[in-house]
Amino acid sequence: MMLSAPKSLSGPRLAAYNHVQLGLGIGTHVPHFVDAATGKTALHLQAAMKAGAPVPLDRLESTAENLVHQLEGIRVPRHFLHLQRSIWLLEHARALRANVQILQGKHFSVADEAKLLYGVDVAPFPDLHFQDLRNRLHDLLPGKNDRSKTLAERRAECDQARSIDPNLALRLIHKTIYPKVQKLSAAFYTAPEKNSVEFALAHGVSWTGYNWWQGKGHSLVQFNGDRPMALAHLADTVMHEAGLGHHLHHVGIEHYLDRGHRWLEHSIDLFGVPWGTVAEGIAMTALPLVMDKETWIAWHKDVLFPAAHMTHLDAEREYEQAVTALKTAYGNAVFLFADGASAEQVQNFFRTNAASTEADALKSANFVKKYGSYAFTYYMGAALMAKLYARPSWNGQPSPHYWYHRLVSQPVTPSMIRAWIEHGSSADLSALLRA
Repeated sequence: MMLSAPKSLSGPRLAAYNHVQLGLGIGTHVPHFVDAATGKTALHLQAAMKAGAPVPLDRLESTAENLVHQLEGIRVPRHFLHLQRSIWLLEHARALRANVQILQGKHFSVADEAKLLYGVDVAPFPDLHFQDLRNRLHDLLPGKNDRSKTLAERRAECDQARSIDPNLALRLIHKTIYPKVQKLSAAFYTAPEKNSVEFALAHGVSWTGYNWWQGKGHSLVQFNGDRPMALAHLADTVMHEAGLGHHLHHVGIEHYLDRGHRWLEHSIDLFGVPWGTVAEGIAMTALPLVMDKETWIAWHKDVLFPAAHMTHLDAEREYEQAVTALKTAYGNAVFLFADGASAEQVQNFFRTNAASTEADALKSANFVKKYGSYAFTYYMGAALMAKLYARPSWNGQPSPHYWYHRLVSQPVTPSMIRAWIEHGSSADLSALLRA
């Protein structure tokens, strides 16, 4: 049941209230749509939604149309932060409207859906792109001259030799990896308040790691407990979920926007909106911000591999494998499913083009089947962040610290990031409100 907005609300405050209602209403139809809801108002509205039947689609449609109409007619704010808020609300309202239209049966092309929901322009990668990745793996994996084994078989053998039991991984995360992640994160960014992370294993899931934001500075981070975990990927995964990635992003947004400005729209995290591209972009590039290649190799060789009794691993080779960008295969898999490919055909695509093992191909296909065009947010978001961090800040010098702080303390969308990349920190964003 959707509740009527308090009569005292108007302007952006009314838009924020309706944004929360609309997102929660879509969540009554899509189980994983609401990733987190915190704060008294959001939890009250969520409880009201759960108490009744799914919100009728025509009610969601009218709410979405009214919200977009209200925001398209809003006056351009003078203060940069209020301008960013208005742009954020408008672009998210349009994305929520598209989500309602999808629920009503409207079909969007993959490219249109990615643009409407996540604010990114996408196209499938050519075969040559994956051939280059396979050539890179061929040179990196042991057994380069053994023609009796396929690339996928060599990768499976390598993964077996470099992976550890999830329970051992969890112990290493507690004792060795998370303390390092905390130290690196604190040296780069001073969190605005005390915060905490809890770690656990999950079962029957299609992802490797997941941050379940709990609010009040706390995250529950779960890891896939059904499959061995690649030791060389653990630091990146923990930083992604529990360090400068999702956790500290949440901490900053809650502190500065949700509680600081009392901007209600930031009391919920939703699937299928531009926020996802920004969030995954921050998380995907978190570890490289604080650990370059030489530091990565030295720490893994001298600390992590001995702690796991895996000193047989070649740290430099492990690094090169870890940074080989196979996430791009997820995007092509989205196009394949949209073109009517079966799950087995998509799994075969992962085995053939990404040299995935049987288990990885199944996991990847299941992930893409469930989350669809969200798969683009990982590598598209990472590409945006890499360009942004290289851009000069207000003093004319490249400053990842400056940009990171803006990302975790202000309302940001992919279109704003593109404007900053092109025009710098003083870019005029007002045109985005009239786009």
